[in-house]
Amino acid sequence: MIVKLWSDALAEFVPFLAFDVEIRKVACSMNAIVRPSVFLPRYFSQPTVSGSGL
Repeated sequence: MIVKLWSDALAEFVPFLAFDVEIRKVACSMNAIVRPSVFLPRYFSQPTVSGSGL
């Protein structure tokens, strides 16, 4: 399964390696910042029970 995922994504990953190391570090660190923020609001925006005070 992992091998299939890598082989399917290889065409998109290889061009990324053409960028300088500094640019790749920034892109990866930005992804690490942005990616969790996509999922976190879903967990924290659930409705509260009325009258619970939470």
